[in-house]
Amino acid sequence: MTSPRIWVLLDDRPGHRSQVLGLAEQMGCAYETRSLAFNGYSKIHNGILGARTLTLDKSRSDDLSPPYPELVIAMGRRCVPVARWIRQASGNVTKLVHLGRKGLVAPDEFALLISCAHFGFPPHPRRIAVTLPPTKVTARSLAAARSEWEGLMKGAPSPHVVLLVGGETAHHFFDPSQAAEMLRRAETAVLALGGALTVVTSRRTSAAAIAAMRSAARQAAFHLWKPNETNNPYLGYLAWADVLIVTGESESMLAEAAATAKPLYIVPLQSKPLGRKLTLTRWMTSKAAGRGPIALLSRRLLNTGWVTPYRDLEKMHTLVYEADLARPFETGLSLQPPAAGNALVAVSEQLRKLLDSNGNGA
Repeated sequence: MTSPRIWVLLDDRPGHRSQVLGLAEQMGCAYETRSLAFNGYSKIHNGILGARTLTLDKSRSDDLSPPYPELVIAMGRRCVPVARWIRQASGNVTKLVHLGRKGLVAPDEFALLISCAHFGFPPHPRRIAVTLPPTKVTARSLAAARSEWEGLMKGAPSPHVVLLVGGETAHHFFDPSQAAEMLRRAETAVLALGGALTVVTSRRTSAAAIAAMRSAARQAAFHLWKPNETNNPYLGYLAWADVLIVTGESESMLAEAAATAKPLYIVPLQSKPLGRKLTLTRWMTSKAAGRGPIALLSRRLLNTGWVTPYRDLEKMHTLVYEADLARPFETGLSLQPPAAGNALVAVSEQLRKLLDSNGNGA
């Protein structure tokens, strides 16, 4: 019996790539990647685009010629028309799995939809809600990173506390004063343990925030994000950390930290005021669980991609705390690990069942 052919569609967003590759790795099957680059047509709403490759910059995208796969895993609004085109080109044999909250216009065409519970999607027979998204961080990848980066924290006193820092987003502030206060609290807590603090920044961490953090925590070590870094020790820091602290504006970064099963603390970033559009989106998301014509309309708009669900990160943090995967960072740190567990095992099992089942791509 031949192994099923699996394609993982990759766009240019690191969080998307981490999640789709993490899910593919979790399945334990061989897979192929197809990197996609997009042109200006990708800004058109998916409800208008339908199933097509018009949005691709084909000179910078991988070839999508047959033989077509039995399964496509993708994430992000821009990948949806391409995934639907692959399904169509295969004669509706290819089964589609979509992650995230953007871009769907025909959910019944997808074999499985995977989204975080804090998005608040209305129930759908093919949707699975997870507390945290998939990630490439696994016990195997951490063991390999620990061996590769054996001297990464050599000479630093333990416990090793690693602070993963994101930055300002469209919905969250991260100004220098907030960054400095976070570092002062973190350094105080780490010194109380007799350990060492390492700060690992990301592409969203501003130069002003970095300068403020350096001034606030004189004894901390820093690894600064660099574009196109060929030998990135990020996994090494996750592998060698005894305790992790993470800013709370990124699902992917939080999921990667939680996947280590080490003591984990979250620093929520201050939310920006909601504009009219987001206020309406949050209202519609809350109404979708009810009854009546407004609930029915809200569910339809959410399930078909004309309204993107509100990204409620406060709810995500609450769900993570309730699952004992992390704790809020207040003043002190503990070496007590959180509850172990991987809800994605059930998801990957369902994917394997999809590959074993008969029938068309839906």
